[in-house]
Amino acid sequence: MENYEEWHYSRHGGLPGLTCLWQVSGRSDISFHNMYILDDYYLRNQNIMLDLKIILRTVGVVLFAKGAY
Repeated sequence: MENYEEWHYSRHGGLPGLTCLWQVSGRSDISFHNMYILDDYYLRNQNIMLDLKIILRTVGVVLFAKGAY
């Protein structure tokens, strides 16, 4: 947590879920900084359509192990 910037703490305001935007956007290929940007984007734009898109993308990511090492 010593490397956190002030805006990184906003990520902790969300409830944990089964999947998230950064996991379907590259998982291990995503940098720490971009992971936080995607989490912040999700928290600011959370809606049912975004959730459905994430769920649909999750299926492909799991099936093809995209970004998994």
